[in-house]
This record gives sequence, structure tokens and C-alpha cells, in this order.
Amino acid sequence: MTSLKTDTDKDVESSRDLTDLEEPLTAQELISQNLELSTKIDKLLDLSIKPDITIHCKDGIKFEIHKCYLLAASKQFWAETCSEVSKSDVISFDYKSQTLLPFLAFIYTGKLAVKDANQACKLFRFAGTYHFDKLKVSSAVKDANQACKLFRFAGTYHFDKLKAKTAEHMVKDLNFTNVCKYYFLGRHYQCPLLRRKAQMFYSSKCAEIDVKCPNWDKDYPKTAKILKRLQKTKITLFVD
Repeated sequence: MTSLKTDTDKDVESSRDLTDLEEPLTAQELISQNLELSTKIDKLLDLSIKPDITIHCKDGIKFEIHKCYLLAASKQFWAETCSEVSKSDVISFDYKSQTLLPFLAFIYTGKLAVKDANQACKLFRFAGTYHFDKLKVSSAVKDANQACKLFRFAGTYHFDKLKAKTAEHMVKDLNFTNVCKYYFLGRHYQCPLLRRKAQMFYSSKCAEIDVKCPNWDKDYPKTAKILKRLQKTKITLFVD
């Protein structure tokens, strides 16, 4: 097994050394590096349907895939690039191979396989740039920290469906230590669900929060004051 540095300079294991690759990776090879093939992909490759397009990445790596999967992933992208593809059967992306690998596996299998929130953010930025809308609403949330990072990213780049999806994950993790942070994020990124749930959590726990978690308001003192004011005056949720 060999390793390759990603955009974040972390090592990942690979079945082939991409840095020394002379021939393009086939669809089967690129998928095997990310996740198990689905039944449909097994059948496709068993039929020996040859790839008919080559993807060129920013770092010089090439992948051989099937046009039909790119077309299915984004008709808008295909409409913008079809003239270029018809001439050379090549598409160039201004992203490195480690961002493209999980994307290509996704369009073949419908499953998203990323290592962490950093890689996911790069992948979603790629999806936004090239109009791959189905990928934009997918999420690979594994824990609350990843959900929070993806939520900030989605809010910044206006991926509304991804923002809503990660917010649903975050509200399940509400506790004394993050109620201020989540309420702040809900207001800042205009997410009614997160803001409402954080306020409801505080309202139900305000009598014990100072005892059980004395520093609950340390990092977000202004937000804590808002929550206290809303609770004290019994202001209706969202009127803040």
C-alpha cells in the first residue's frame, strides 16, 4: 500500500501510487479505493462497457469514466462542457485528485465516502462550482463536530439543503456546553430549526445550567444575555 498527501497534507492509503501514475485509473479502480461497488456497477463493469471520457485533475492525475454518469450527475454541467468533450473526450477540473475521487465514486454508487469534514467541504465546494446539485445535498456527518463544521460551510456558501440536513444532526446533540454556540449559529446563518431548539433547550434547563455548567456562557456572552432576556420576559420563540 502506498500513500498520497491530500490537500490537507494528511496521508491516505491507496491501492496504486497516484503520484507516479502514467495511465488513467479505470472506473473500477477509482471506486475500489473508496467503497464497495453496488450491484448495478458490478453489472456494468462485468459487461466490459469501456470508459469513454478521461478526467484530468489539477495535480495531473487522470481518471477514465463513463460519460453517462457525468450527464446523470448534472445536465447543466454537461451542457456547458459538451462542446469541449466532443472534440477530445477529455474534461479538465481545477481540483486535485483527492477531491475528485469521492465525487467519482459518488456518481457511480450514490454513496458518499469522505474521511472528514475538511474533505467534505472541498467536495461540496466542487459540487457548487460545477452544478452537481445532487452531491450538494448529500451529507457524510459522523459526529457533532463534523456537523457543526459542515453547517458553517453550508451557511457560508448558501447550500440550504445541506445546512438543513446538518442542523437536524446538531439539534440531537444539544447540551449545556453548546447551547449558546448553537443558538448563535442558528441566528447568524438564519436557521430557524437550530435557533428554536437551542432556545427551547435553554428554557427547559435554565434553572440548573449555572450549577451544572458554570462556564456555559463563557465563549458567547452576548448570546447568553439574549437567551436570558428571552427567558425572563417570556418572549415568544424567534422574536429576538
